[in-house]
Amino acid sequence: MRMYESYAFSHIVNYVRRSRQDIERERRTGEDTLAEQKALMDRVLSNFGVPFIQKMEIGSGDKISTRPVFMQILRELSEGVYDAIAVKELSRLGRGSYADMGQIYDLLQTRRIYIITPWRIYDPTNASDARQIRFELFLSREEFETTRERLMGARYNYAMQGKWMAGSVPYGYRFDESSQRLVIEEDEADVVRLIYQLAVGDITGDVMGARAIATYLSRLGIPSPGGHAKWHPQVISRMLKKGVYTGQVQFRSTENRDGKKVPRPKKEWIVVDHAHEAIIDSTTFDRTQRQVAQSHHTSSAFSNGSSELAGLLWCAKCGKRLVRQTGVQQYRKKDGTVSIYHKEFLSCPTRSCTYVRYRDVEAALIDILSRWAAPPAQSIRQRYSELSQAAASQNQHKDGSARRAVERRKKDLQERLEFIYAKFESGVYTKEEFYERKGVIQKALVSLESRQVLKGAPESQIEPDDTESETRPTFDFQNLGAFYLALKSREHKNVLLKALFSKIVIEPYNGGFHTLGVCVHHL
Repeated sequence: MRMYESYAFSHIVNYVRRSRQDIERERRTGEDTLAEQKALMDRVLSNFGVPFIQKMEIGSGDKISTRPVFMQILRELSEGVYDAIAVKELSRLGRGSYADMGQIYDLLQTRRIYIITPWRIYDPTNASDARQIRFELFLSREEFETTRERLMGARYNYAMQGKWMAGSVPYGYRFDESSQRLVIEEDEADVVRLIYQLAVGDITGDVMGARAIATYLSRLGIPSPGGHAKWHPQVISRMLKKGVYTGQVQFRSTENRDGKKVPRPKKEWIVVDHAHEAIIDSTTFDRTQRQVAQSHHTSSAFSNGSSELAGLLWCAKCGKRLVRQTGVQQYRKKDGTVSIYHKEFLSCPTRSCTYVRYRDVEAALIDILSRWAAPPAQSIRQRYSELSQAAASQNQHKDGSARRAVERRKKDLQERLEFIYAKFESGVYTKEEFYERKGVIQKALVSLESRQVLKGAPESQIEPDDTESETRPTFDFQNLGAFYLALKSREHKNVLLKALFSKIVIEPYNGGFHTLGVCVHHL
């Protein structure tokens, strides 16, 4: 008599999955435990002479809902496709919640599903076997809970020590296996610093939102964290909120509920400051958080340089420096056409106590300048040259992160160019492939070289427009207002204003504003 004839089953499904011990052994030895388990069960089931099919679960989880292969097997068992399930050991069916185990046990009993292991066959209608099944399922769950508590306890201890236990490594850092801490990846860190400087207006003088920053980085040719040419605004938004860039480790700040990640109450968080070297100082981070909290009201546009009034305007109410923000608003007219309105205004970074039109403030300052007689042309030229050099030096310092990030991109492109030359010379690339790849890289290099953000203004731009240069000397103007309007760039207009004013205080009233300027510099 063949062995299977003693049992009332005719179709077997073999469920193969890794246990936690298997995963740990694979890490130590590199063995394929799934293949090993499959081979073992194949030898066992071949002895029965009964048709069987093997199904493998690549992943694993602590609930039935996180094991799609096992869910499918349970459906097929309930439909009568199989009347026996084979596993290496009974615990392979477990690890789920107590509700999951109840579901499995009820199915085994109501459908009389046999369980086949290499050492024993269980009949759920047999009282002794049923008791053993219940015990093994319960023991499997308890073992899982104990293991999870032990591992979670170890993770808590590591997190309390400032070690990185929060999952994927954030852009700007790399993970040090020996210390279990984050270490700065300097090339990426330069990009992170640039993002934060743009967000608070430290480079261009204008606050930039996530979308504008994404455009800025994409135009510079800096690859995104995923290696893409285009940055996504959501990536920027997440980066601007990460406390990890201040050297902080946050653990247990979220939990999984019904397969979704949801925030935990802050009192349950594990927060360790100074866990690793910071990329962003706390002052800049705090300024950024205030700006991010306010940014949902506006959308900043991309800007290539400083605005005319950058660094000069302050709020009379809260004492904070005003920032320039821009946005686009669309509305539909009665005739059905769409009108686009470009907003440009000044507001406080911390609260909305001051909100005035940018160009109205500039017009008021031009009116003030128009009442001041211009000094001799030579005096203007000399002083302005000094101020331009000082501004260029300051901009060079501010643009350091952008410059380093772009230089890194240029170096990467040069290395790729050398690589395709080597492949072409060795015969790997055809002439068509070589020219195609070369053209793409050279186009990217030309694009980088053309970015004006990396270059100072040409010397010719220091002088204002002068269409009557043959009849009057350059810099010869009746008043400073005319001189201001004649300047070519926003940066140079900003230099002139900073030469005259140390601080301009704005106080709004009845839809307008008071301008209280203090002139402390003289040409």
